[in-house]
Amino acid sequence: MNELKIPTHSIADEQSVIGGLILAGMNGDGGRVWDLVSEILTANDFYRADHRAIYGAIAALIDRNMPIDILAISNVLRETNSLDDAGGFVYLATMAKDTPSAANIETYAKTVKTMAAKRRLVSSIQSVLDMAWSSGGATEGEFEALLGMAGDAVSRSEMELSGGGTSLTMQQAQKQALDLLNIYSQKRGGVIGIDTGLQALNDAVGGWHDTDFIVVQGRSGMGKTAFALSLAKAAAGRDRVGIISTEMATVQLAMRRISQGSGVSMTDIRKGNLDDDKWAHIARTITSDVDTGLGKRIKINDTALELDDIKRQARAWKREFGLNLLIVDYIQNVSVSNRRGISGEKVQEVMAVSRELKQLAKRLKIPVIGLAQTKRDVDTRAGDKRPTTADVMWASQIEQDADVMIGLYRHAKYFPQFGNYNDVKNISEIIIQKNRHGTVDTCYAVFLPSKMDFVDADDSGVSQYFAELATPPENQRKSAAKDW
Repeated sequence: MNELKIPTHSIADEQSVIGGLILAGMNGDGGRVWDLVSEILTANDFYRADHRAIYGAIAALIDRNMPIDILAISNVLRETNSLDDAGGFVYLATMAKDTPSAANIETYAKTVKTMAAKRRLVSSIQSVLDMAWSSGGATEGEFEALLGMAGDAVSRSEMELSGGGTSLTMQQAQKQALDLLNIYSQKRGGVIGIDTGLQALNDAVGGWHDTDFIVVQGRSGMGKTAFALSLAKAAAGRDRVGIISTEMATVQLAMRRISQGSGVSMTDIRKGNLDDDKWAHIARTITSDVDTGLGKRIKINDTALELDDIKRQARAWKREFGLNLLIVDYIQNVSVSNRRGISGEKVQEVMAVSRELKQLAKRLKIPVIGLAQTKRDVDTRAGDKRPTTADVMWASQIEQDADVMIGLYRHAKYFPQFGNYNDVKNISEIIIQKNRHGTVDTCYAVFLPSKMDFVDADDSGVSQYFAELATPPENQRKSAAKDW
């Protein structure tokens, strides 16, 4: 015979929350303590029906701007004929008497919330189990549906515990904003979000911010993957980064990181032109990544090629790894499951990927960077070939979802002899095309193709770059239609 399992709960913590609210109200501090608790709990988080009713009565008193005390709570319960069901006046008095103070009420409330989240997770997983046992499970579609249900259940639990599933009053939201403002003021002049590794870009966007969806677009050969790896390296100095690579294998990205850190060119690495000196540089890079922990703070997955797989991997990284930044290389290469009914319809697939990567950033409370391909039309366009937001392949949804859009442009890719007489050939324009949190601008960095890395451009180099753009030499007039 199966043992009867009682859903997880804590009567003592539920009583302590209610008792603490009553004590706070009797001491004239009910409003402040209620604001603290209501950010964590709703009435449905209580296991016992009488506790749900009492908590609801306290909420009603707050709405009426009335003081919280035993008599007032009793009167509200009496209005709905639920006083006796809630234990009556005596039970309210007992909870107040048995709670020494409201000092630890936040801890009690978080315990009640965790218990409630566990009950709802168990219920959701039980539904998945029931479906798994009842269905044949013979088709790929059925299995994907089960995985999706299980993943959604875990995601909802994560949102609950992080506060993502709770609506807030403007007053509560402003309190959270004030906490952020205090953090910002302490970092005055520094990077507010996750370090981009480029001072000019940090100055422009303040680093990468939680819940933001950032899109980096560019034509082939502009260095999008190198740019992404440079961003990952910078972020991993302190934070934890996940890279979903739909194009390059994990070992290829590792090779690029070795080149980036050691200064040994990718050409020499791929050709095996490695003398003792180059081996020494490579060894130092790998040892340094181990010693600093950078190597462990970057995780790579080159098999999550489908949208649901990416979401599942990101949630798993968040739980197990403490993910701070997700990079997806690249958006238009992600496929969408057959069960969504749009598989093979590329415009609809890209719309779904863009929309859900933005939602993933919000749910996991991390920045998500998605690389995107720019249309080939840019190559043959007369005049300025700098990418615009409209140049992203299947652009409308991506532009709508993105909080920040960046276009990468290198003049020398279209005019190979540009900068032939100075060191500005590899200057890259980082064009901030959209910025929900600030102004649009253009930053400048130097792309090091041998190391597949981006570094800050100095002022003198940028000045020379401007001068050469303004007075292009004869060799810049070369046809821009070359297919590279």
